[in-house]
Amino acid sequence: MVVLVGGVFARSAADGVGVFLFGLAGVLTSQTMTFVSPNGDVLVTDEVLSFVWLLGLPVAAALTMLTPRRWYSDAPVPRRGRAAG
Repeated sequence: MVVLVGGVFARSAADGVGVFLFGLAGVLTSQTMTFVSPNGDVLVTDEVLSFVWLLGLPVAAALTMLTPRRWYSDAPVPRRGRAAG
């Protein structure tokens, strides 16, 4: 959930470039935690939940790119005609 919120914030602040950089930072951080560990400790195990995290992070960041651009616009929403009544 935090990754989705971060992706939406990145999209609203810097559009596609922001989401790309956010996703890249997340992937690099998770990969570093997986393969570089102090004293040989395992931070990311060989379980299903770990694979979901490693693969889900870039997918969640990419999902924010599928949201409509108008959600992030500062332009006022045009009003529709009023019904007679």
